[in-house]
Amino acid sequence: MKIRIYTIIVVTSLALMTACQSKKTDKGPLVANLNRVEFNELSSLPLKATDVSIRQHSIIIQMNPLLTLQTIDEEGIALYQGKRRLAHLPGRYEEIKIGQSSANSNRQFFVIALNQVTGYLDLFLIKGEQLSFLRSYSNLVNPEQFCINVNKDHYVSIVAIDDIGIATEVIAFDFTSNQSINKELRRMAVSPQAEACAIDSINQLLYVAEEDIGVWKYSLNAESDGSKTPVLMNKPLGSINANIEALAVRADRSLLISLSNGEILLSHHQHQISAKEVFEQNIEKLFIIDDQGTEIISAHQEQNSHYYSTSFTHKQQSDSIERNLVNQTENIQTIINIVSNNETDEVGSSGDAADDPAIWINPNNLSQSLILGTDKKSGLNVFDLNGKSRQKLKVGRLNNVDVFSSTNSQNTPPRLIAASNRSNNSISFFTVDKRNQVIFLSNIPTTLSEVYGLCVGQNDQDAWVFINDKDGRYQQYRIDTFKEKVNARLVNEFALPSQPEGCTFDPETSRLYMGEEKAGIWVLNVNSKSQSPEKIIEAGNGLVPDVEGMEIYRTEKEKLLVVSSQGNDSYMIYDLNQQLRTRLNFKIIMNIGKGIDGVSETDGLTVTSSPLPGYPAGILIVQDGRNRLPEQTQNFKIIDWRSIQKALN
Repeated sequence: MKIRIYTIIVVTSLALMTACQSKKTDKGPLVANLNRVEFNELSSLPLKATDVSIRQHSIIIQMNPLLTLQTIDEEGIALYQGKRRLAHLPGRYEEIKIGQSSANSNRQFFVIALNQVTGYLDLFLIKGEQLSFLRSYSNLVNPEQFCINVNKDHYVSIVAIDDIGIATEVIAFDFTSNQSINKELRRMAVSPQAEACAIDSINQLLYVAEEDIGVWKYSLNAESDGSKTPVLMNKPLGSINANIEALAVRADRSLLISLSNGEILLSHHQHQISAKEVFEQNIEKLFIIDDQGTEIISAHQEQNSHYYSTSFTHKQQSDSIERNLVNQTENIQTIINIVSNNETDEVGSSGDAADDPAIWINPNNLSQSLILGTDKKSGLNVFDLNGKSRQKLKVGRLNNVDVFSSTNSQNTPPRLIAASNRSNNSISFFTVDKRNQVIFLSNIPTTLSEVYGLCVGQNDQDAWVFINDKDGRYQQYRIDTFKEKVNARLVNEFALPSQPEGCTFDPETSRLYMGEEKAGIWVLNVNSKSQSPEKIIEAGNGLVPDVEGMEIYRTEKEKLLVVSSQGNDSYMIYDLNQQLRTRLNFKIIMNIGKGIDGVSETDGLTVTSSPLPGYPAGILIVQDGRNRLPEQTQNFKIIDWRSIQKALN
């Protein structure tokens, strides 16, 4: 029985038309102008191409009917317009990749070349008729494969794959500052025997060809998990019966795959074409340029030093792509992008460790306020407002943490902190001493079998801890203190249908808001012993499970419920004064200028409207599930509330 694994295989080819060899001079171009063939449908293949013999170890990339970029044996890299050399930079470059910032008349090209002398990757910029050297990357030495990613309107990055299959992505150019930079974004394991790579910059996809295995696809979203998906496999898993020589992404986002037997395969989600013709010789390098509606393909056969080029219009395909992109934009345009202003030091424990933050406001000196963050593998981390680590209290597997207000309950000291402790199914209590040090007080046992989330609440008379279990149960404990001794008495129990975690209490209404991870948001009036939790927001429509952290941002005029929508790495803001009207859906993206990565897979969050140094409207603090730029253990990101207020308005 034939098992069909892949549905995106299309077979096509570039038929060759032999042309006269061009004369090779030291200062002249290596190839004549390409032969232009126009067509609108892929089924009109084969294409016509020029075939020119060139010098060994030279590369030509046709950028428009007149403009070519050429590496000339050991003479360096040069830009030609027709036969006129516009620019030349000396050096020895054998491997080269090119990316363009746009397909319009204002475009610029970024070129990455492997320096044969230093072993470093060098970055060049082509703008108009100018070719300029930008930077060498000594941290990317002699990679097995490399490719370039032009992330539209944001940055240019280099992906370099080493001999053991570790891909290092480095941000090389920041469009905001218009400067070349060198900031390692992340590392991820890809194919250990990479034969070729290519990047779809529109969809942020990395394609890697693995020797004897096939082609894999990885997400290049800066917050993705690095998982891979098969695209086209070698036999017996797939249909390929040859080695993969080169990859290139076309304007319609399909992937050109050159095989050692001379075939050129075209993988695409929409088309299946039966045409199959074979190159006279196998192609070992492929380059594609989108020249304002004309797609230009440059192909190289290294063994016999042959270069092929062809072009065709793709207006209908481009129009279709543009419509699809517009539709996608319309679907996501309500998600606003906001950047972090600062971040904490990493928590230290590897893997999924950081979970929930809280902030203790120092009533006597706001600048001495503290950020608290749980490490569910070791205990409680304490940071200053700049995110610098001050303390690590190894008291057990703390999951969630919350702080009692310093202005309410007469029975609670103004410096009390509570956390859920998974090591012994207890509530751990802490205080802040006069030296601004967090001190562990005691553990109060619960009768829950697997404690998870926690939040605190209080009014003028009472203070409570609400702690939940993975099975959905909640317990409400009344807290009393005498000097430094904490007493807790169980006063209520209730449950949600499935696993909860985040919760937050509104003292003005005595309402407890609770997240059910897979289902939505519930509310309970804790003053009513007979009342059961009521679901008020269903998951979906912006709130993508898991529903995680939540807290209320309150001022004299506003009361906003901020919720972590972990399923799509975003955050929802609901207006509690306007019947839970959705006010904002936002993501936290990379702040390249400050070297702070975006945020993904947030568990807990905290928010305050208290004015703090540098943050007159308060701050939002969120846990970051993937701490990158560079890759490190997890931490917490700090966002100026003014950025959110601007988006709200």
